[in-house]
Amino acid sequence: MPVLAYYNPIAYDPVLYIHPETYTGISSLNYAVFNVIHVVADLKFITVFSMLFGAGILLQGERLAARGVSPAAVHYLRMAVLLGIGLFHAYVLWYGDVLAGYALCGMLLFPLRKLPAAILIAGGLCFIFVATLYHWADYQNINIGIVQWLHNGTARLTYPVTGTEFEYAAYTGSWRQQMQSRFWVALDNQTYSFLDWMFWRCGGSMLIGMGLLRLRFFHGEWPRRAYLGIALIGIPVGWTITELGVLHNAAHGWFDGAYPDFAGIEYNYWGSLPAALGYIALGVYAAVRMAGPGAALLKKLAVPIRAVGQTALSNYILQSVIGTTIFYGHGFGYFGWVSRAQLLFVVFGVWTFQLIVSTFWTRRFKQGPLEGFWHKVVYGLLPGQERLN
Repeated sequence: MPVLAYYNPIAYDPVLYIHPETYTGISSLNYAVFNVIHVVADLKFITVFSMLFGAGILLQGERLAARGVSPAAVHYLRMAVLLGIGLFHAYVLWYGDVLAGYALCGMLLFPLRKLPAAILIAGGLCFIFVATLYHWADYQNINIGIVQWLHNGTARLTYPVTGTEFEYAAYTGSWRQQMQSRFWVALDNQTYSFLDWMFWRCGGSMLIGMGLLRLRFFHGEWPRRAYLGIALIGIPVGWTITELGVLHNAAHGWFDGAYPDFAGIEYNYWGSLPAALGYIALGVYAAVRMAGPGAALLKKLAVPIRAVGQTALSNYILQSVIGTTIFYGHGFGYFGWVSRAQLLFVVFGVWTFQLIVSTFWTRRFKQGPLEGFWHKVVYGLLPGQERLN
């Protein structure tokens, strides 16, 4: 879908491209699909992953230090390789890559990992608030030097190469034609947008994840009722806040297919935080239940999910390979031809395929192919440390 369609439901409908003369507006089914995905998933799962990524940085550093190995040496090599994979992904396959941004955040935030939990969590929330300040200043046309520079930079890079008509023509063409849009959007994601959004939002979530790990939140050591309570409160609160944003944008006619205003974006920006925390708490609660007696069925159901987790990096890149093959011009060229409701069949089909393949793969290997490559490159550059994880 075009970039704008991720934010605005009326910015995308295949009828616009196939039979524009008959287009009378988005169908109620496609609008409902957008609404559900926006409320349940949009920005929630990247927040979950960011918190887990931050916790992983701290956890691995502690384990390496306990073995007498320099955590910094391993960490920065890992992030450098991840950055390379992310850059390849962004410029060759899909501009929406997050790996490069995560690698940069990991490099910049690593020195903060030793701070107390309270400071990490409070600092993470302050980080997240910075992006809100940026956006507020931008929408208010307040001429703050750095804000104006970031806004102008994004405008120069992306505005000429986005928009439904331009993207439709680019992505249904050859790989070189796709680069007319992909290169500039990817470059913006890793420069201007990284500085005014991703570093603050994802980096702040990583700091919160570090703080939660220090509080033993991910270890399942809190009372079960605490995890369940966080899930039962955080998820509906987050969903409600996000839905208020949908209602706000709908009341403004979705801004005629343009980007929502400041408030229209901020509802989900903040609503995703309690929802993401609720998702994590629910996951930890389920893991604690599975570790106990009488959970044989849960353990069996978790096998494919655990397998996908062990091969997460490989599956992430594989999704882009499958998606670009289906939708871009170098493959089947269905970009702009499939409705939101129809896209669900693709999504669930790919998920099912990956659950099956990952399960079979992890029966023979401990890591996915890209995870293994990542491991070999990093520890190949650290002589004598091949057995470290």
